Amino acid sequence: MTSTASLFACRSEDVTLERVRELVAVGQPESLTLEYKESYASKIPDSVAAMANSYGGLILVGVTERNVDDRITGVPEPTIVQVVNGCHQKLEPPWVPEIIPVPLPGTDGLMVLVIRVDPAKAPRPLLIQGAAPAMCRFGVSGWVSVTACQARVFSLLVGC
Repeated sequence: MTSTASLFACRSEDVTLERVRELVAVGQPESLTLEYKESYASKIPDSVAAMANSYGGLILVGVTERNVDDRITGVPEPTIVQVVNGCHQKLEPPWVPEIIPVPLPGTDGLMVLVIRVDPAKAPRPLLIQGAAPAMCRFGVSGWVSVTACQARVFSLLVGC
């Protein structure tokens, strides 16, 4: 069975639609390390920063958090460019996490984007538009603001 941790840790070529479907079918709610986005949202870079400044995690774009029969909705390929541009424009220093497109067969080019935010690969703290305070992921409620200094101390304490 696929978990958030196993999808985060596997090789990118092992991120398949079957594994994404398994994770979504479990019905795991959003958490410290998992977030769902039905489509591109301008807050995705904020989520990237918050995850990078804490424990990392997955953002599944093209998956709704609503409780419906098929939660996988898919997004068009240009969504990749939107995520990359959003991260370059909002994050300081500019940084883009790993984005793995997972095609949805039988659709007109739709895909799920598995965004893997690895705090070990991110420059920290990541700031939103260069302004302190930095964002950190905190529970299912989302983000908490911390100053850049607090974020650096936190990263030293957790060894990231």
